[in-house]
Amino acid sequence: MKKKAKLKAAKKDKIYRAVRCASSANKGKTSQAQAIITPFRTALACFITNLDKDLQQGIAPSKFCKWKPDDFESSLSGRQFQNAYGQALESYKSWLALLEGKARSIIANSSLDEFTKTVLYRVNLYHNWYRPELELNWIRGKDGNLIPCRSDDPNKEVLAVSKEHLKLARLIVKRARQLIHRPNLLRVKTFKLNATVALLEQGHNSFNYWLKLSTMEKGKPIFLPLKNNPYLDRHLQTGRLLNNIQLKFEGNSIFISPIIEQEAAEERRTGAVIGLDWGTCALFAASDGRLLGQKMLFTLKEWDEILTKYAAELQRLEKPLKQDPYYVHMQKRISDYVKNEVGRLLNQLSREDILEIVVEKLDFRHTRLSKATNRIITRAGRGAVKNKLSRLQEEQGIKVTYINAAYTSQQCNVCGYIDRANRKDQKHFKCLCCGHTSNADVNAARNIKDRRSILISLDSSNAVVRKNLRERLFDRHILCCPSGRHHAAASKIGLAGAE
Repeated sequence: MKKKAKLKAAKKDKIYRAVRCASSANKGKTSQAQAIITPFRTALACFITNLDKDLQQGIAPSKFCKWKPDDFESSLSGRQFQNAYGQALESYKSWLALLEGKARSIIANSSLDEFTKTVLYRVNLYHNWYRPELELNWIRGKDGNLIPCRSDDPNKEVLAVSKEHLKLARLIVKRARQLIHRPNLLRVKTFKLNATVALLEQGHNSFNYWLKLSTMEKGKPIFLPLKNNPYLDRHLQTGRLLNNIQLKFEGNSIFISPIIEQEAAEERRTGAVIGLDWGTCALFAASDGRLLGQKMLFTLKEWDEILTKYAAELQRLEKPLKQDPYYVHMQKRISDYVKNEVGRLLNQLSREDILEIVVEKLDFRHTRLSKATNRIITRAGRGAVKNKLSRLQEEQGIKVTYINAAYTSQQCNVCGYIDRANRKDQKHFKCLCCGHTSNADVNAARNIKDRRSILISLDSSNAVVRKNLRERLFDRHILCCPSGRHHAAASKIGLAGAE
């Protein structure tokens, strides 16, 4: 056990980075490389289907592939087939983790009794939804109630899970499956390959690296040159190459991403705590009063007007938007711009003396932009923020804390009073209780910063969670209500603020 714990701790100290490099392979080599796409995708889809069938028969996913290429009538070689299984298994386990989380949320928000919830949590934790029979370990407390325990506890009682509980677990995971769909690997564009089929070698001539890739023709590998990438060279100064790569196909272009292992940064011990909110007047509003990325909105507004007019013209001509090259190009341009701005601003913050960044579930929406553009920047921004904050934790040692975002835009940061009427418009905030005025986004960012002291579920869409949070916030407010109008009975007569 100690050895496993040490290995786990050592693994946490490592970070892994995929550095994308373009390949300048000619048309012949590109065509040979692309020939693996369909067989790989087909194998991936077969694997994930069969892994799911096994699970529903009570068989846990195996680390090792039990199938052979002939079982799926696959044209892949044995090594390629094993590689595809590894990627499918990784994808399947990631999906199971999402399924587990959704099922846990369903259990937590149900009206079931506490013992039933405890049983279901344990069934769910180990993905034993489909087991026909199951036993769990318990010990009895002083009051005679059953308490979960470890398998090595000398006082344990091994009790069978009732058929009713197992049936309930299956109903819950069935509902979770309706909300979290199994991934469709027939659409995969990126393939994760190890050294048995894709070996990165030191380059010669004008290229620093070449990828030796096994093809669909046995014994006839091809060599794909990687365009020199200073970003890759810089990270290799503090890390090492692993025997894995990611191979991505975009149209007639090939991109090869070597995987680099690096040491994670130590956590910062000192510095400021800062809350961040998506702004309506800037990309970010910070709890220290700064509005970061204000110029960005002017650029986005200009592009949005161009995109909206062009989309209207395409619709008038009854041409599909997604098939128009210029429309797709403009969408990508907006997406890339948002990602670059997010990275630039968060890098700027990371160079300051900051100990911790507190954020909510960010959702950028701006009333002056069209729904289409809002959708693009929300999708791009969410992913960019999440990935960048993760990198700041790993590389800069900055702690990142996520909080429940409910009522952050309605709550006064001075006295804590909550009322949707406090936010008069997108830009201005004025508390109806204490009269405090502020930029609405900055007020929200300060609430986000303060919210980190409240331990509560992050599910801000859940009515029970929201009600619980609102009551706790109101209890805080009545202790310092400057107007004296809000007290313990106020919530019952509607003085706690409208939903």
